[in-house]
Amino acid sequence: MKITAVIPAYNEQESIAELSHRLQASVCSLHIDVDIYFVIQGDFAAVTELEELNKREAPEVRWSYFPEPLGVGPAFGYGFQRIAPDCTHVLTMDADLNHQPEELSKFVTCMDADGADIVVGSRYIPGGTMEGMPFWKFGLSRLVNGFFSYTTALKIRDKTSGYRLMKRAVIDAVGTNTVSRGFEFYLEFLLHAFKAGFGICEVPIIYKPRLAGVSKMRKPETLIHYVGVLWRTHFVRSGEPHGRGFSRRLS
Repeated sequence: MKITAVIPAYNEQESIAELSHRLQASVCSLHIDVDIYFVIQGDFAAVTELEELNKREAPEVRWSYFPEPLGVGPAFGYGFQRIAPDCTHVLTMDADLNHQPEELSKFVTCMDADGADIVVGSRYIPGGTMEGMPFWKFGLSRLVNGFFSYTTALKIRDKTSGYRLMKRAVIDAVGTNTVSRGFEFYLEFLLHAFKAGFGICEVPIIYKPRLAGVSKMRKPETLIHYVGVLWRTHFVRSGEPHGRGFSRRLS
């Protein structure tokens, strides 16, 4: 197994060096090769942090830099087109340390045991927790996840989590099919993957508050965009996936 971690980072210069260090240590403990690729946007200080990191640690971290924000969906799309040629799996996670790199072993174990193509880190299954999430953000997340559990055939509980381990075949099939620009990208990507027949399961994670910087999510705009995903995908409750698609929880 070789993992390329695709991580968009918009003004996250305070956390990316620590994230890189911890992720490399976590993957090393699993005896897995890793290639870390950041899509840096905004403050150039993040690039300086990575340049200094590469002087101290190996393997080197890769990145591309954009002075203005691309949006979540376009940033991932850009990164997906630049995964390592020999990678077998792709990891996505937040750059602000909401997601704990040390929990990666759960994803690998689940994928090996369950045969899933996508493993989602879930805040909403037994064992999953959220620490310090603002009430409005928690409420919006639960509302969106509950609504799409009712209106779609995708039954995993945390459809909006960005902490995911995926087989490369998923990226090759779905990586450039999304049109979402904001946080609704996470939901649209899963809907496309499920409809294409890829199996999805979830494992519990501990979601922790960011230690620096500010959230980029805007409440009204994000909610409107989530509703737009439903119209664009036409993935209503009666829809059936092609092939072997399944979604299930693994605690």
